Amino acid sequence: MDTRYLYSALNRVHSVSTSSKARLLGHPDLLLRMRAHDAVPEVHPSLSKAVANLDWEAAFQEDKDLESQGIRILSWADEAYPERLRNLPDPPPALYVRGRLETLKPPAIAVVGSRLSTVYGLGVARSLAGDLVRAGLCVVSGLARGIDTAAHEGSLSVPGRALAVLGTGPDKVYPSENETLLQRILDSGGAVLTEFPPGIPPHPRNFPQRNRVIAGLAWGVLVVEATERSGSLITARFAAETGREVFAVPHNLT
Repeated sequence: MDTRYLYSALNRVHSVSTSSKARLLGHPDLLLRMRAHDAVPEVHPSLSKAVANLDWEAAFQEDKDLESQGIRILSWADEAYPERLRNLPDPPPALYVRGRLETLKPPAIAVVGSRLSTVYGLGVARSLAGDLVRAGLCVVSGLARGIDTAAHEGSLSVPGRALAVLGTGPDKVYPSENETLLQRILDSGGAVLTEFPPGIPPHPRNFPQRNRVIAGLAWGVLVVEATERSGSLITARFAAETGREVFAVPHNLT
């Protein structure tokens, strides 16, 4: 059994935490035993039951359908899986990638901020993202309204340096008005990825999970504008806790 399909199936187990899933990475034999409903004393019963109850055949078929649409499945064991992400305490078992895998190779910096941004903040995010990609970095953000959108737009100034991380399945775009932006990222040679399997809608609980991937892909996180309780600061906290650099725009640069 191809390990990418095993780890992709593990992504579909929603009733357990990302850290619980991470304990199974590197142990495809355990997944195969759980799939066969064998007793696995090394694994907590709740995790074993959740994995055993998964519709494995439907998951495998869904993955093959994705690949026929040009969506690449990168498992944790895949050589092309981003190394910085692999080293997180709870890396995604698999990623679903649209676009060029080469976009995942350059050093990345995340540019994040508020959905309710100011005109000034949008201009700064767009300008700094452009400077960063021209300096040889990849700019990663979350395709959200506001600062994320401006960061992606700025990163399009150099082909192949825009990377978007979704909080939905690979078959959905949120917010819907950014569907054109997503296509521009792909057309420019960039990439769009998610750890969520097909059909997953933009549920609020998905976005902190997505933010850890944004921080995990990058060597640093730049916060342009953020409210006191925001996803941007969650991303910054993930970055700090995992040894990434955290930067902020401290005042009006103009």
